[in-house]
Amino acid sequence: MKNINVSVIIPLYNAVCEIMTCLHALINQTYPKNNYEIIVVNDGSYDGSEKVVKMFEEVILINQTHQGPGATRNNGASHAQGKIILFIDADCIAIPAWLEEMVKCFEEDSNIVGVQGAYKTDQKRLLARFSQIEFEERFEMLKKKDAIDFIGSFSVGFKKEFFQEAGGFKSHLIMNEDIDLSYRMTEIGGRLIFNPSAVVYHQHRETLWKYVRLKFWRGYWRTLVYREFPHKTVSDSYTPYSLKLQVVLIYILLFSVLSKICFSLSPHLISGTVAITCLTMVKFILFAVKRDFLVGLLSPLFLWARAVSIALGVGAGLIGMIRTRR
Repeated sequence: MKNINVSVIIPLYNAVCEIMTCLHALINQTYPKNNYEIIVVNDGSYDGSEKVVKMFEEVILINQTHQGPGATRNNGASHAQGKIILFIDADCIAIPAWLEEMVKCFEEDSNIVGVQGAYKTDQKRLLARFSQIEFEERFEMLKKKDAIDFIGSFSVGFKKEFFQEAGGFKSHLIMNEDIDLSYRMTEIGGRLIFNPSAVVYHQHRETLWKYVRLKFWRGYWRTLVYREFPHKTVSDSYTPYSLKLQVVLIYILLFSVLSKICFSLSPHLISGTVAITCLTMVKFILFAVKRDFLVGLLSPLFLWARAVSIALGVGAGLIGMIRTRR
C-alpha cells in the first residue's frame, strides 16, 4: 500500500528526446517507491512527448493547454499528494540518491521550507564545460551560506504548505519565475538551503548563439523580477558581485564609445573601462583554469559575451518596463 509523502513534478513541453531518460532515473531512485509519486504536467506538447509518458504506468500524466513553466508547475503542485513537492526539469537526469538527498534535508531540520540541488554535466563541448564552471562558481558561494535566497527550479524541493502560502510560481514570468518565488519565500521568513549532493545531470547550451540568447532573456526577465525586489539588484546569495559589476561596466563602455564618436573625447575612458572589466574577470578565470585549463584560457571571450548579452537583456527589460508604465 502506498503512503505518499513526496511528489515529484515535471513540467513537460516538447521534450520527446529527454523525458524517457528523466523518468527512468526518477523511477529507479533509492527512496522507497511506495512513498513518492511522479507527476508529469504536459504543457501542450506537440512533438509526441505525451506518448512517451504514457509508456510509464507509474507516472501520473496531466494534460493542459500551453501556459508556460510557472503555471505548469503550479498545476502539478495542485494535484500533488505529498507534503513535500520536488521539481525537476524534463531535460534533467537525477542521480539515484537525488530524491533521498532532497527529502532528508526536510527531515533533519523542520525549519527548512526549500532545498536547492546541484547541476552537473558530462558534455565535452567547450561552451557547455564553461557553463558548468559558471554553475560551480555559484555553488561554491552557496556552500558557504547557512541559508540562501535563490533557488533554481531544475532541482528544487519545497514544503507544499509553504509553497502554497507563498503563492507558488507567477505564471506571467517566462523565465526567472523560480527566482521570484525564492525572493518571496525568504521575504516571509522561509529558510532555504543548498544541498550539493542532490545532483541532476543536464545538457547545457553548446553553441555561442544559443548561449548568448539564453543570457539575453535571463537578463530581460531578471529585470522584471528586480522591479518587485529592487534591493536584490545589489546582492543575493547566488549572483557573483563581479557579474553585476560587469553588466554596469558594459553600459559605461557603451557610453564611452558613443561619447568618443559624438564628441571626440579622449579614448582613455574606453581603455580604462575595458581594463577594469578584464580585472573583474580574473577571479573566475583562475577558478576555471583549476578545473578545466582550456576552458579557463578561453573564458575571457565567453565572459565578455555573457556580460554584453545580459546587459542588452537588462536594457530591453528596462525599456519594456517604461513602455508598460506609459
